[in-house]
Amino acid sequence: MKLCSSIRGSSSPSSIRETLTTRLPARSKEWVETCTLIVPWPVLYETINTRLARRPETISRFESLIRRPDAILLDDSPYRQDAYEDTLERAKKPNSPKSLVDSILYAIIEDPNVRIDAMLTFNLRDFGSVCQSNRVELL
Repeated sequence: MKLCSSIRGSSSPSSIRETLTTRLPARSKEWVETCTLIVPWPVLYETINTRLARRPETISRFESLIRRPDAILLDDSPYRQDAYEDTLERAKKPNSPKSLVDSILYAIIEDPNVRIDAMLTFNLRDFGSVCQSNRVELL
């Protein structure tokens, strides 16, 4: 869930639940605990859904992560329009669709003004190539 100086995470609600229930490998836990956590707003939209909001204990653990002093909620507005256009174009082509959230995350990863050392995700297949080409470690 971190997308800047140390970890970045794109996650579905189920992957956030796994993260919050401490099912991360020890190495990933270390990253989450020691790095600046950058959470792009689209990740929040996908994560804090009705199902998660109905679980006070889980939402409290998630809140403790994003309210850390070193956590940053990253504004995605500079990436929205291009990501939107990219998503619509890809949807018209066979075998290349990408969600709007993923398109925004791709744009952030590719932005030379945003430092990303690692990305925490449970969706390695979708982010492998962009992370490899931008020297972002996948956790």
